Amino acid sequence: MYRYRRHRRNSFSFIAALLIVIGAVAVYLAFERLGRLTPTLTAPTHTPVPPTQIAVNATAQPTAPPTPSRKLPFRVAAARINLLADIVPLYFDMSLDTWNLSYLYDQAGHLEGTANMDEGGNFVLAGHVELGDGKPGPFARLSELQQGDLISIFRERSATTEVVQYVVTEVLTVAPNDFSVIRNRGYEELTLITCKDWDAQMRDYLKRVVVRARRL
Repeated sequence: MYRYRRHRRNSFSFIAALLIVIGAVAVYLAFERLGRLTPTLTAPTHTPVPPTQIAVNATAQPTAPPTPSRKLPFRVAAARINLLADIVPLYFDMSLDTWNLSYLYDQAGHLEGTANMDEGGNFVLAGHVELGDGKPGPFARLSELQQGDLISIFRERSATTEVVQYVVTEVLTVAPNDFSVIRNRGYEELTLITCKDWDAQMRDYLKRVVVRARRL
């Protein structure tokens, strides 16, 4: 009987040791497999957007066109300078003390605070002379307009398109802080504004080109 009990104890010891070895191997294999499945984390890359020129009292513009907050049912066109651009609203930003042109790309922007069409005031549009990717902006040739040239506003109404025409009365160059050109003068007119004379050292435009036109 003594020999039998001793044999059972040795058998249990052997089985317990075997289970410990199997468990250790299983844990090792599990950790090794987990290490192979764990993804390697990499820091996201960021491509800086180079600053560039924009139209009115601002210094930087995105190189790709963000979606504007909304599109107005208008387009502006001028045959002499091959101009055709959608019109979007440009809201005045109190923190910048100017209009927010951050989403303006190849559109013309209607300056908030200036008159709407049919209100008998000054309907003011601003546009880029050069885009952030180096391409000409919609108002790149604005200075080529001459007295007597026609500027058209296409206004979509329901299923029809109305064409409102303006005749150019004046083309002038002003300082960037000359806001007299956007004021109402007692009658309905259209004013187009863009930049002129880029200063590489100051990284800003020194002048503004202004085109005034009376409604026909």
